Amino acid sequence: MKLRYSVLAAALLLTAACPMAAYAEEETAAETAVQAGDPTDGEVHTTEDGLFTYAYENGGMALYDFLPSDTYEGAVEIPSEIAGVPVTYLGNALFQGAAKVTEISIPAGVTDTGSSVFFGCLALERFTVDPANTYLAADEDGVLLGDGGRYFVAYPAGRKAESYTVPDGVDEIAPGAFGFSVLRELSFPDSVAYIDAWACAYTDLASVTLGSGTVQLDDYCFAYSEHLTDITLNEGLTTITGAAFAGCKALNEVALPSTLQTVGQYAFAGTGMRSVTIPPGVQEILYGAFGYDIDLAPMSDFVVFGIEGTLAQQYCTDTDEDNDYQNNFTFVAVDNTDTPVSLEEYEAGIPEDADAAPDADADVDADADAATEADADAEAPETAAADPTGEVGAALKSVPNARTGLTVAGIGAALLAAVLAVFYVLHRKKPAEDKPEDKPEEDAE
Repeated sequence: MKLRYSVLAAALLLTAACPMAAYAEEETAAETAVQAGDPTDGEVHTTEDGLFTYAYENGGMALYDFLPSDTYEGAVEIPSEIAGVPVTYLGNALFQGAAKVTEISIPAGVTDTGSSVFFGCLALERFTVDPANTYLAADEDGVLLGDGGRYFVAYPAGRKAESYTVPDGVDEIAPGAFGFSVLRELSFPDSVAYIDAWACAYTDLASVTLGSGTVQLDDYCFAYSEHLTDITLNEGLTTITGAAFAGCKALNEVALPSTLQTVGQYAFAGTGMRSVTIPPGVQEILYGAFGYDIDLAPMSDFVVFGIEGTLAQQYCTDTDEDNDYQNNFTFVAVDNTDTPVSLEEYEAGIPEDADAAPDADADVDADADAATEADADAEAPETAAADPTGEVGAALKSVPNARTGLTVAGIGAALLAAVLAVFYVLHRKKPAEDKPEDKPEEDAE
């Protein structure tokens, strides 16, 4: 999926400068003429039963809001069609907060799903899917899968099982897929490469094991799982993005793999960690990644273990005037970082009269300093994904969004056909969260 994101971003860059008027006119002319107020006029309407809002989109009906989410109890059957047009898309956060829904039935025509569609369905016990559906399917446990089992869409949060193993062959975990589940143990197969934003947030998880193929943990993916004490990060993992473990207050220690390259801002803010051992291969640590509490205040007694002269040492005294922060952590040089250094053993070896103040004057290589400062000036800080619950603290929620669109000029319209073809192919696998008329997650109730 991340590859698809990259290609889509490139596509947006290319098409930004291409004249779109002719294409838009052609697309409009190809659609059936409709009258104002007609269910296929592209405007948002409400179903006759008052359950959903919808709009005509890409030849089918897209559902955007489940209106009685705060009060509805029991099973929900998604309509197979509206005004004779098949329902094909379930929008972002469609059932978010529908805490008393127990079962959701999905018709054959639904082949696209947005982000965090079922996030917060606390009583949801199972999904059922029309056997004629060519994209979605439910397994014997009522778990919702897509794309022939490669895309893990959602785990019913109301299931009472304490442990679960993601089926082999799944390569991506959808945004919000396990949100609010009561699972205590979760294992991922080697086939899983990406765990998307909020995928395992607000859970009862205590233990998580990643497979060998995981390369990225996305924004807030395990955030606010307050019982999480044990997570095995695999060798091969390269990226932990913004606030991935924010608010995991029982997480006291994490062994970072030697393959790790990037740690996003506030990745471990609000955890129980008092120290971290950072491998020398880490190339980027964004501000607040380690040593910050849930209110985003630095911890005065935080200790960083690492190889002298690497980014681990620099992070201890790193500054960022734009974001108004100054690290002042204790750096302790070690010979290797293959296993986390025990803070207890380190503290036990400090003489009583030793100066325990953070080493604010660590001797960091001047060239490394200059290079990092230049990078910081040239690159905006990473952001964390929008909170689908609306409950994240103000400090974390206000993290600036660096994933802004870029524009380019002078790209020829001849590139447009190829770009659109790429986008169409990628869109069929799994709908992106950026449909232009989807409900923004941060405004969802």
